Amino acid sequence: MVRFSVITATYNLIDCDRIDSFRKAVASVRAQTHADIEHIVVDGASTDGTAELLNRMFADGEFDILISEPDQGVYDAMNRGVDAASGDFVLFLNSDDSYHDPNGLSDLARHSAADFIASPVVTRSERGDRILAVSKGFARVLLTMPFNHQGLAVRRELFHRLDGFDLAFRIGADYDFILRMLMSGARGARTCKPFVTYLEGGLSSDRTRAMADGVAVWLKNYSAHADLSRAEWESAMARRIVPVKLCRAMLLDASLPFVIRRSALVQLGRAMLKGSGNP
Repeated sequence: MVRFSVITATYNLIDCDRIDSFRKAVASVRAQTHADIEHIVVDGASTDGTAELLNRMFADGEFDILISEPDQGVYDAMNRGVDAASGDFVLFLNSDDSYHDPNGLSDLARHSAADFIASPVVTRSERGDRILAVSKGFARVLLTMPFNHQGLAVRRELFHRLDGFDLAFRIGADYDFILRMLMSGARGARTCKPFVTYLEGGLSSDRTRAMADGVAVWLKNYSAHADLSRAEWESAMARRIVPVKLCRAMLLDASLPFVIRRSALVQLGRAMLKGSGNP
């Protein structure tokens, strides 16, 4: 039977008023019908009483592994969680998110031959709930994330092979990882049924920093394929288009995985439709 490791990063939950949502997250993992799951909580050495609460919950058997030590932020905590994991696949559940479908991981297990499994998520905000779908054929990947990391299950071995999340990115490390994963030729499966409820907000709501991280992700992964100035990358990111020069280069590069060349074709069409001014 396939084993799933669910990793939840925490820090100062009491000060952040996240105790109730964290308890809901923990309960939602325990409610899963799949028989082989480990839940790993990685706390960044909280100072507000959270560490003591987590120790009590761990002693009561509410989750399986507790790591409490200083870290460099949420992506570092996630990396540390994967280091402690024993599952075939790892998943990341934020402390204010939850699994609303108890059969979610059982459904994922049907796709265990894949390198990763991507699922849509339900996003919750003051405007109500909406479903964030998985990009068909992952065709958004050259522009932005083709799915949310809360809906991703990735083989632990693949996560390690790709060196996990790059801590150079405070917000964009999940996009960088997913982009590198698809560029590596990893074989993905796509499901249509959401089982994760994701609360909007957090780091990704910082639009200025998210834009800067997005440009940095592009520079890291695309500079070898298209020689553009930083200003040109920034302009393309601001206009939400992939540079034509990059799309053409990737489309013609037979060494790239088909999913990347398909994304290049889709994004080239979008860029051409958006008009001139795109390098």
